[in-house]
Amino acid sequence: MMLPTLAEHHPHLRDTIDRLRAEHQTVARISSELEALLADAASADPDRFRTEVERMARELTHLDFEEASLIPFLAEIPFPPGGPDGDGGPGSDGGPDGAGGSPPAPA
Repeated sequence: MMLPTLAEHHPHLRDTIDRLRAEHQTVARISSELEALLADAASADPDRFRTEVERMARELTHLDFEEASLIPFLAEIPFPPGGPDGDGGPGSDGGPDGAGGSPPAPA
């Protein structure tokens, strides 16, 4: 859901988002392969097991690319949604932290 929205609002990221979609498919495949490998861990050859886990780890460089590519754009999105302008976010009720009501009276 996030990638289509980013693509809609940031068309210049199309190549990055296309790469991320392909990498998400790779992550899903690796996840399935890892599940199958772990299901047979008790009887698997330890060298083959180690080799497969290392191969999968090398393929998971995706997370570094995703973080470097998307964090700057995600940081621009207000979170939580809303805000002090009365649209339901923190501070919209006049309270100091959005929890509602007035600030506590001094003791």
